[in-house]
Amino acid sequence: MVHRAVKFIDVLPKNGVGKVLRRALAEREREEARAHCSSTA
Repeated sequence: MVHRAVKFIDVLPKNGVGKVLRRALAEREREEARAHCSSTA
């Protein structure tokens, strides 16, 4: 997958140890893409 844009967010989702939850970021991106696709169709 090729990333086409950079998005800045205020807070990264982290677990109790402080590691970034990459799955949560990926899910958020999928939801935004789904919302964008449904609004343009």
